[in-house]
Amino acid sequence: MIKLCEQRIDEQELVEPHIFSSVGGMWQRLVLPSKYKNGRNILLEENFYLLEEGVLKTDRIVLNFIRKYRTSKGKKIIELSLDLYYKNKITARLQLTMMTEVEWNEDLFKNYRQDG
Repeated sequence: MIKLCEQRIDEQELVEPHIFSSVGGMWQRLVLPSKYKNGRNILLEENFYLLEEGVLKTDRIVLNFIRKYRTSKGKKIIELSLDLYYKNKITARLQLTMMTEVEWNEDLFKNYRQDG
């Protein structure tokens, strides 16, 4: 995995039944060019992993590049993980597989960091 970007956020607690929509909303909080967000990507699969028991809190979001490839029909596929941290410990991971129209190049994001 290669870290694409990292963003500190105000501490927040994510609670059920809205935990999945809250985590999905974290994607929108990342300070990325708009072409890397909605409209140019179609979500194919998402897997959510809760890595800490108890109340889910977060104060930092990290977007990681896993891999990219093309289908036999030439469609671009990207695999990413959106990791949630609290006090420097990973608490949850959302793995995403998306079909995309844009070129995700990990070098574009190298060492990208934004505090929010």
